Amino acid sequence: IRTDPKLAGPRFCLARILLWQNQPEEVVDLLKEELQMTCDDQMVLLLTGRMLLNLRQCDEAVNCFLRVLNANPQQGQAYFGMAAVLMQKHDAEGCLQFLEHAIGLDVDIMAAYTCTAMIYCSQQNFNRAAEVIERAKTVTGNTWHLRLWTIKIALQAARQKALDSLFAQADAAIQSG
Repeated sequence: IRTDPKLAGPRFCLARILLWQNQPEEVVDLLKEELQMTCDDQMVLLLTGRMLLNLRQCDEAVNCFLRVLNANPQQGQAYFGMAAVLMQKHDAEGCLQFLEHAIGLDVDIMAAYTCTAMIYCSQQNFNRAAEVIERAKTVTGNTWHLRLWTIKIALQAARQKALDSLFAQADAAIQSG
């Protein structure tokens, strides 16, 4: 009998085991049953949301992350989870908004920073991408991975600048005819 609503129930624990054993067939049903019960533990909800997201159950994952954010709007991991849902749905702009919330809370998830930088690079906003990586170094540590990202952004910015210059020269040559 479950007496403490903050404890993860047997369905959640069994779902984690089955997912670990690569038996996803029953996991979704177990997690949905668990969510119908009263569970206020933010870590359980975050883990459940991640598992559901891995199983491509985006709507149920969103419900988990929103429950966490309703209880604690300062929970950066939930914003990261929402961003992951939107990335799966190929909504880069929405994803970027949630990633910015997550990194604004100094979430200690390196992927939040690198995904944000990647989106900014795809938008050719290299200055903001570099700022995000510098912030990541402060929050998660100055790892080789982040130093590599710094170099990658600088190279992409230089490449784009060279291409812009080349196209400007080509346009000028066409105009002068």
